[in-house]
Amino acid sequence: MFHGWRALLRAVRRPDATVRAPFDPQLRYPQPWEGLKEPDNPYNQYHRERAARYLSPLAPAVARDSKAVRRMRTFERRQPSVTAPTGAFFTHRPAGSGTTRLVFRDNRGEERVLVEDFRPSLVYPDVYPNGFWVSPDGRYVAYTQAEPASEGGATLHMIRSDTGAPVGAPTPEAMWASGTWLDPHEIQHGGGVFVYATVKMRPYYQDWTPYVRRVAPDGTFHDHPLPLEESALDGTQYEFQPGPEPGTVTVLTSRHPINTPTGVRVVDLEGRGRGCTVQRESDQALARVRLGPRQADGTRRLFVLTLDEKSGHRGRVLAVDPPTKPGGRPRTREIVAAEPGDVIHQFEMIDRGRDRPPALALSVRRHGADVRVDMVRLTEDTRPDHGLTVEDRWTVPLPGAQALTASEPGTEIRGHYGTISALSPTHGDGHGGLDIEYSARESIPHRLYRLTAVSPQATPTLVAGPTTEEIRATGVPDISVTLHDIPVGPERSTSMFIVRRADSPERTAGAQGTKVPAVFWPYPYYFLGGPNANFNAVMARLVGKGAAVVVPVVYGSGGQGYDELLGPRAGARVYAAEDMAAALDHLDTMPEHAGRRGRVLFVQSASGATGLDVLRYMSDRFDAAVFNRPALTTISPDNSQQPVNMDVTDPADRRAGYALSGGITETPQPLPRTIVFVYGSVDPRIPDYSVRMTAAALDDARATYHGDKAKPGGGIYLIEQMGGHFPDADEQSILSAVLGEVTGVDQRPAQEPAPNAGTATAPRVGAAWNLAPPLRASGLDRLPRAIAFTNDAWQRRVLAVSSAGLAPVTELPNSAADVCRRPAPPAPLAHHMAARTELVERLALQRAHNPSPGI
Repeated sequence: MFHGWRALLRAVRRPDATVRAPFDPQLRYPQPWEGLKEPDNPYNQYHRERAARYLSPLAPAVARDSKAVRRMRTFERRQPSVTAPTGAFFTHRPAGSGTTRLVFRDNRGEERVLVEDFRPSLVYPDVYPNGFWVSPDGRYVAYTQAEPASEGGATLHMIRSDTGAPVGAPTPEAMWASGTWLDPHEIQHGGGVFVYATVKMRPYYQDWTPYVRRVAPDGTFHDHPLPLEESALDGTQYEFQPGPEPGTVTVLTSRHPINTPTGVRVVDLEGRGRGCTVQRESDQALARVRLGPRQADGTRRLFVLTLDEKSGHRGRVLAVDPPTKPGGRPRTREIVAAEPGDVIHQFEMIDRGRDRPPALALSVRRHGADVRVDMVRLTEDTRPDHGLTVEDRWTVPLPGAQALTASEPGTEIRGHYGTISALSPTHGDGHGGLDIEYSARESIPHRLYRLTAVSPQATPTLVAGPTTEEIRATGVPDISVTLHDIPVGPERSTSMFIVRRADSPERTAGAQGTKVPAVFWPYPYYFLGGPNANFNAVMARLVGKGAAVVVPVVYGSGGQGYDELLGPRAGARVYAAEDMAAALDHLDTMPEHAGRRGRVLFVQSASGATGLDVLRYMSDRFDAAVFNRPALTTISPDNSQQPVNMDVTDPADRRAGYALSGGITETPQPLPRTIVFVYGSVDPRIPDYSVRMTAAALDDARATYHGDKAKPGGGIYLIEQMGGHFPDADEQSILSAVLGEVTGVDQRPAQEPAPNAGTATAPRVGAAWNLAPPLRASGLDRLPRAIAFTNDAWQRRVLAVSSAGLAPVTELPNSAADVCRRPAPPAPLAHHMAARTELVERLALQRAHNPSPGI
């Protein structure tokens, strides 16, 4: 029986509990919800029962969505081929199948299945889609195999391509994306050199160790550590490409595989002084590396895509020539740069045959999800110090790709809505070709296009993936996508995509006062230039039911580091909050989307911190919120991800890190009527207790503001699923039904009887807008509507801040009655942008006279 929130939370609160800081055992963070790590504590038991009551009426919707989601997840998918002298290698999921096969097609066209149930590690499956590496002579294939929920490491296997027979014993703890075969001095008869990395889980980080595997002609091999010229920091992660000369390897290092500055260096395995550093992590630039075709002397030219400051963090491709003397810096020349408004996301080098310069294939993003493939034909300029230059450049057409329209006449659209998930060069007509994998999140599952000639007149053909008729037969809707360009300030703008059914009546519905339910899905600019728009069965199902999916492109330079997305004092989070406020203001000008009714916040994975900022600053603009596997912690020894870097000697960073580790106790009011957290019990990225900590902090805030027993609206629900970071079809069906319920596009089931019904100690009212102490120093207090905090021995004091200035200091209310006497929140955030400069100056002056001590 429920006896009140304070009693329930008291059972799991441990005020003296702490957790040590990453890399600093002397520094301890308070963590009052440490007790939630125990799976059978009273709080968890209560929420399990509460979730069961919430999901029970949704069972019919779950059953319907399960059938639809399963159909949508079993379209044919064939990924781009990797070519070798013996034939082509690719992964293939046949239509109607739930498993993927690794296939070899020889030069006679005969296919052989090498791995029947190919399950590479699921870390970023669409970022590194292949999960296998083919030796230069095509004789061997190395690949990783993992359990569905495993991300910390997979088992490395090596097999023969002609028979599929294993070569040697499997290697455990081999990481998912770090492998390459090196170019031999000459085509070796059955031998080769393979470079890979193993990983061991340590508290707070992953310990990567790179190895060199030398394979003898008889198939036996020996492994030894890769001789790196510089020692790497703890938590350094590796990616490998062949080196420009036989016997060398290109090593890419980073602190996290997505959106962190990348170091690039060439390592000489033979000790002949051919190593060099192309780019350091301290250069603060993301990078990708590819090799050009083999030249007459057996070497290959190195090409680097760098999103450096000179390119405006939008990308330029450099040709790299070796240093003139051992130990020197290599010479670089710019070949091509991103055009205004573009971000180069990925690139490939295409061999056009003997005596022909190579071509470049560029995966380009604009506005976040306006994507295209540009082909750049190169020519050799014989003048001194010139080398390769651009002969011509054009955009490759993609027949049947998702169309995109602009709401403003002056907005330029260059491509299609969706994502280019993979590129791979092919032989084509003998002078180069390209495989292109494309999808659109709500309307087009993955399709494989093949371009057989490097020519402006060539059009790729669809070689794998479903036809439009097959797609529509499963319930995937025909959609319309509109791009909105939204001013954020006098010098900055952002983009927003609104996805609806093509036959949606919103143009007349708005005039009639009919609201169109909308899922507002902010996601930080991710992986070299944009949100992930891979096909998503849940979103396709939701749009098919009649909801709109609204995707604001928050903080859109495309070149920021991972720390800027989640970091304690991340500038990106300030920009993201401003972008979201501007997008919401724009939505409110559209009659069919105006107001909070039917508007649902949806965040997942790395946008968890973005979702927390929404709850702090603009929660009154949403009817409900759904957090799907959200990243809510930066301090977790159990988390397989590298923790966000912070200066543990800086009190501001310490407070911010604590805020993202279950220490969130101050939250704005009113919260959305329903907040649903969906998380996996074996998710190595998102510890389950980190989600429960955040929920407990919000429940604590509700008890403070609304009384011990009263729970306004729908309240908070915790739905624990048995999978990892990537949900299976059954888990996606539950998420689909939850989104259908909170948006109202499904017939709303009867409301759950409130187990904590009782007399409210105060009515539901608007309370003060509070900014938790850890985020005050983060820069988020630059936002015009905020509360700046000081912190002294857990006695919380607030400074009410608005565009009008600083109000007198008051104690944080300890009862709902105190809340009732507080003023209503100021006007929406984005309406006060003009006061931002004055506010920053006033806050700086206030800090100078009243600095905040650290925790």
